[in-house]
Amino acid sequence: MAEITSNEQKSFAAWSQLIKDTMEGNPALQASVGPGVDGGKDPWLVLIDQLWQANPNSKIMPIDPAGMTRVFQQVWLDAMRNPARTWANYTEYVQQYTQIMTAATLKLWGLGQDSAPIIVPEKGDKRFSDEDWQKNPVFDALKQSYLLAATTMLKSASEVQRLDDKQQRKMMFYLRLFLDAISPTNTAFTNPQVIRETIQSGGQNLVTGMENLLRDVKAGKMKMT
Repeated sequence: MAEITSNEQKSFAAWSQLIKDTMEGNPALQASVGPGVDGGKDPWLVLIDQLWQANPNSKIMPIDPAGMTRVFQQVWLDAMRNPARTWANYTEYVQQYTQIMTAATLKLWGLGQDSAPIIVPEKGDKRFSDEDWQKNPVFDALKQSYLLAATTMLKSASEVQRLDDKQQRKMMFYLRLFLDAISPTNTAFTNPQVIRETIQSGGQNLVTGMENLLRDVKAGKMKMT
């Protein structure tokens, strides 16, 4: 146990030194640490925004890629400023993720069927209401892995410093949009309910969905999100 702790301390010290050397050797990066979410005009973010606005589908899908990129930029810069806190969050995430994978493996072997989940959806979250998200070890592990990653990212974002209340709310809003978008319930091949409907309908549900998408693209707006 002492050896593991020693190795973690060495890794943390090496990472902290790398961050310090990077910051000291990059004046442009040092300058970018100061502004908040709305501070300054980052050329990279401006380019992302211009490319998205040039996309004909940008009016159909009202998202802000530059805003989302800015969120991750702020979280990353804050992590560089606070390596001890970031390391603690990362260590906690790895420990919980390991527990999720261990529990899923045991269930696949027919063991630990009644073990309590490491993390559960928030009250009122109906995305994972299908019984396979609880009973199927694979989908249960996928659900918990997503929820753990989302919770960890939201926690890290909530701890970002040097932002006023408006900037903090804006950052959390964009982050939640991103996390909702990457939910496994939004992908056909990771949603058990969609998989069942695809098998039962012989794929007709996917055909209908594509027809609706093409209709919305032609109309220039999404009728249902």
